[in-house]
Amino acid sequence: MRVVSIPCLSDNYAYLVIAAQGGAGDSAAIVDPSAAQPVLDAIAREGVKPVAIWLTHHHWDHVGGVEDIVAAHPGIAVIARVPFDEGSLTGTLRSDSRWPEGDWRNTYFAPAHLAATLPRVERVRQDADALGMSLPELALRFILSNPTVTTTIPGMRRLKHVETNLAVSDKPPVAPDVIGRLRAHRWDRVPDDRP
Repeated sequence: MRVVSIPCLSDNYAYLVIAAQGGAGDSAAIVDPSAAQPVLDAIAREGVKPVAIWLTHHHWDHVGGVEDIVAAHPGIAVIARVPFDEGSLTGTLRSDSRWPEGDWRNTYFAPAHLAATLPRVERVRQDADALGMSLPELALRFILSNPTVTTTIPGMRRLKHVETNLAVSDKPPVAPDVIGRLRAHRWDRVPDDRP
């Protein structure tokens, strides 16, 4: 295996993970393509066949190039990770949520960040309730309704989560008018002083 770093934007990287079998046409996965053209140029330069796009999370600086890459390489698999926004879309967070010392969620959901997140989640929950769905079901169905997404990787801590999440994949996509309403909840978080 070989990894090629691809500078994107002014301060970001995408990556080609190449299954180096030793020649042109090796298959490759693209990781977090924030911009399409640098990735497409790297694909051509390396002479690889892209077979998958791995999205580690859905921030604009990780997914900006996906649609253009999919258009250039029809049939490429898109694997979307973290559909529950690190847990906020599970509906389990509260204003007094805390985690063990050293747990990364203490930073991601520091009190100020948690206070900003909870009202946004509540508005999405209201849409989920109106549709007769749980918050996690709506999050998964929203992602799986995107025609470019092949699959998603939700975190699951209990057998019930596994069963519930698997059952969602058998349900139909969310209606286009609902997708439109849910897009209004989009929140492009701005980097801050978190470590």
